[in-house]
Amino acid sequence: MSSLLLYGKTVVCGPGKIHTNLFIEIHEGKIRRMTNLSNRKPDITADVIMPGFIDPHVHCRDWNQKEKETISTAGHAALHGGVTRVHDMPNTSPPILTHTDVEKRIETMKSSETPVEYGLYCGVTANKSQIREAVEAVKKYDEVVGLKLYAGESTGELAVPERKDQRMVYKALSELSYRGVLAVHCEKESEFREEVWSVNSPETWCDIRPPGAEIESARDQVNFASVSGFKGTLHICHASLPETVRLARDMKTLKVTCGVTPHHLLLTYESMKKKSRGLFYKVNPPLRRDDSVQGLVKELFRGKIDWIETDHAPHRINDKLYAPFCSGMPGLDSYANFISTLSAHFKVPFDDLLKMTSGNASKTFKLPQREIKAGKEATLTLIDMKTETVKITDLGTKSGWSPYEGMNFPGRCRATIIKGKVHYLSKED
Repeated sequence: MSSLLLYGKTVVCGPGKIHTNLFIEIHEGKIRRMTNLSNRKPDITADVIMPGFIDPHVHCRDWNQKEKETISTAGHAALHGGVTRVHDMPNTSPPILTHTDVEKRIETMKSSETPVEYGLYCGVTANKSQIREAVEAVKKYDEVVGLKLYAGESTGELAVPERKDQRMVYKALSELSYRGVLAVHCEKESEFREEVWSVNSPETWCDIRPPGAEIESARDQVNFASVSGFKGTLHICHASLPETVRLARDMKTLKVTCGVTPHHLLLTYESMKKKSRGLFYKVNPPLRRDDSVQGLVKELFRGKIDWIETDHAPHRINDKLYAPFCSGMPGLDSYANFISTLSAHFKVPFDDLLKMTSGNASKTFKLPQREIKAGKEATLTLIDMKTETVKITDLGTKSGWSPYEGMNFPGRCRATIIKGKVHYLSKED
């Protein structure tokens, strides 16, 4: 429809601009006006209306892994979770490393016809000429939002585990005057323990990749960036420990951001001991013990986390339960569920939620700042504060499962609107 009328009991228009009982009139993709009174019934009513959510860390798979997920099906999951923009990681099969890879990925995105805004990272390796090409790709293609460095082994074959090679990456980026985002998977392989992982005791994965592996890797990245004179933004992906967050936040001479996933805040080491779910919870970096999770929550309360990123990493059920016992879990479908939890249970202020769901990411990636204001594009996420139990049958992801299956959340995505068009609308109770 070209014209749409929304009603929000709470509308988060922008920083410090929170209104109640507001009607939002949308016409031809933009917000025409906002008022407390209307002479007609709204098309959609919601408890909370916010600028459209951004998830800066997802894995859409596709190509040789299209049986797990595609840009199209990841888009369905995003819409179900209230996410209006995603940034796709480069550890695809084959990986995204060159201009040719980037162009192919952009074509794949266009053919997917997803309405979700799409950005992608270009991977970096220990090859200087490849690093140069990756930097050029950020400049040449609007869709390329930054670079990704895997400082330790994870899914795919993009790891740069040696410290000398990591140091060279920062030096090369500095010499190339790179000022964009470098997102880093921080796990130091020399800190991995030699114990044998047991499929019958999935929680042993947490012991093999201990807290020190993440902390020491993050410390390395900060040091390498400082010594090399790196002028970009160092982003520490999926921080799972309060020490990692504090390390990022204490830096004064570098631009450092950090993201945290819902699963590192909701699930723990103990979760992996559940026989029916343990293998599903295998992820890199691993789930942490309760004291670390509580510490991470405190950092969130203190406003020290830049954004919530799902690290949506879909694998088929058989890939999780049988060899190769893949690491990673889908999360896009439940993004709005998690934000409702932060609001209702954790009492996180709306201003902080705005920063963590779109504001900080928009600033870091130099995107147009999202706000709800007359004349602005109508890209919005609507939430109903009604209890929802996660069910497999409701999911948009192709992977067919969720780490949150059976969990109750205090709210859900009511609708996802992109450029004035409703692309997802929940069923009425």
